[in-house]
Amino acid sequence: LDWKMLHDKGLGHESHLICHRDASCNGLQIFSMLLRDELGGRSVNLIDQEEPSDAYSDVARKTLLLMGEESDPDLVEFAQAWIKHGVPRAACKRPLMITPYNGSLYAAQGYVAEWYRNSRKGTRHHKPHQDEDKALNYLGRKIWEAIDSQLSKAREAMTWFSEVANICTESQFQMRWKTPSGFLVVQDYQNMEPFVITTTLGRKAVMWHSLQRETLGIHKRRARNSLSPNYIHSLDAAALTLTVNELMHNKGIECFSGVHDSYGCLAADVDAMNATTRDVWQAMFQKPLLAGFRD
Repeated sequence: LDWKMLHDKGLGHESHLICHRDASCNGLQIFSMLLRDELGGRSVNLIDQEEPSDAYSDVARKTLLLMGEESDPDLVEFAQAWIKHGVPRAACKRPLMITPYNGSLYAAQGYVAEWYRNSRKGTRHHKPHQDEDKALNYLGRKIWEAIDSQLSKAREAMTWFSEVANICTESQFQMRWKTPSGFLVVQDYQNMEPFVITTTLGRKAVMWHSLQRETLGIHKRRARNSLSPNYIHSLDAAALTLTVNELMHNKGIECFSGVHDSYGCLAADVDAMNATTRDVWQAMFQKPLLAGFRD
């Protein structure tokens, strides 16, 4: 409709259409920039190259290669079944998306099963294997293995974050850090204890409500599992804040739409937003952010 109005009215037409620009697997982009990881950076379009990369397709190809090397006699039949059936990028997308945020193999396998159910809706495609559960379990593990090979540097960093969290929680220290935008983040996961509230309705009916409340001490497991994703999200938020501030204060752009790593503005401002986004992110990640966080 906007395009038609432009043709009908000509250059006097004012567009109110929001044009969005999305990052490529933003969590992996952040890890790649933090760690100066060229292998991870290439798969998410941080390296200058002739054509755009697609991290999800890279993982799908690696999964098939790993299946082709399967040597366990009990698993070869599942490997051959998936090689024949094919492993599309859609099967790998959600598992890869959750990885930079401390996603687990269990969660990844759930997303693989969800992809499989959705892909079969309204179709009569043959099953990859008669034992669907075992076949999907095998596929999930191979996708996870392929992701590990692609994200070895990010895995190292996530392990380091877990070690940092263990050290801090042993000392009962609430982890805190400032993001590049100056925002103070405090990670405070308290231990919880269950308690019950008993409510009487009328003369006979009794209801028991099971709730939880905070107690003294830091919840070690939650603190350990949350530090890496919370730190990555805090950098994501800082970059968004700095980008919006730059657009408003120095570029005169007042209309902006942001959803995590998806930045939107009016069509006339897209060029300025593209350049500003790159300038802000580059300036932010040129600093030794992990060293500052450690200190």
